Amino acid sequence: MRKISLFIMMLMLLMGAAGARAAEAYAYYEYDDSSLNFSYDNNKSYYSKSSDYVVFSLNTGTNTPAWNSIASWIECVYFNSSFASYKPTSCYKWFSGMSNLEEMNGMSNLNTSNVTRMDNMFYNCSKLTSLSLTTFNTQNVTSIYAMFAGCSKLTSLNLGSFNTAKVTNMERVFENCSGLTSLNLSSFNTSNVTNFYSMFYRCSSLTKLDLSSFSVAKISSTSGLSSFFSGCNALKTLTLSSSLASCSYFTESSCSGIGSTSSPCTLNYPTSAHLSFSTITADYVVWKGGYFKSSNMKPYAVYYNNVLSFYYDDYSSSRSGYVYDLN
Repeated sequence: MRKISLFIMMLMLLMGAAGARAAEAYAYYEYDDSSLNFSYDNNKSYYSKSSDYVVFSLNTGTNTPAWNSIASWIECVYFNSSFASYKPTSCYKWFSGMSNLEEMNGMSNLNTSNVTRMDNMFYNCSKLTSLSLTTFNTQNVTSIYAMFAGCSKLTSLNLGSFNTAKVTNMERVFENCSGLTSLNLSSFNTSNVTNFYSMFYRCSSLTKLDLSSFSVAKISSTSGLSSFFSGCNALKTLTLSSSLASCSYFTESSCSGIGSTSSPCTLNYPTSAHLSFSTITADYVVWKGGYFKSSNMKPYAVYYNNVLSFYYDDYSSSRSGYVYDLN
């Protein structure tokens, strides 16, 4: 549509004046520049009659969009200004499998206020290097399963504006996002999430992760947190909420790959959680398969009832008697 001549534009206006039709939301693939374009107007019939385009109706619910059949052809996506007046109810698999997609344009024209499903939305968009989602309204979204899984060239994602209060499924959201070095999840509300399986699996470049706002109150089995951080072997700092730190459904593989005996990851958590470590040394502790330097563990002595006792744990604030830090 960006390359249509003035003559064709005038012709489309005349056609519209001759027989006005109700606006319709649709997408069309343009062979000329390998683009997928989203529009909301009465010009769908024009594109349908031209061999230069392939026209698609939008999907609903968890139906796979029709353009998925040519996903690998698409190199850029455009949301035309007309699309801003439309409110889709599903973005299920919209860009899934677009392994050659490099550009996302006009994202502010995508009104997601009524969208309930964003499963696999950017799944395996392995050439995308940047993605701006600051205009996304996710107030009604219930599932973001594998939303960014396989976006291996993304280096950062700012999801600080995401409202996830209604989300129940966060399985595999960032799985194999191997290029991510930073991730802002400060606004995530996980109070209704029942599944976090492999959420950060193989985020192998992520150096810092702050999950101090995460609740796992709805998790009811180990499968819900299995492989949660597995393969995050570049993590230097991990911050947990009290809910996460004290959850009994972590498995011994949940943190597999994090840290090492010579370079443990700093683990921050509320002192009240009192984590149970499988190994404790002066240099590191082992928790759920990962090697950490606990921010709360420290050596200290306690004088109580005429007895001086020495400890190395995170219970110093709750011990009776006089507590002395060791140098």
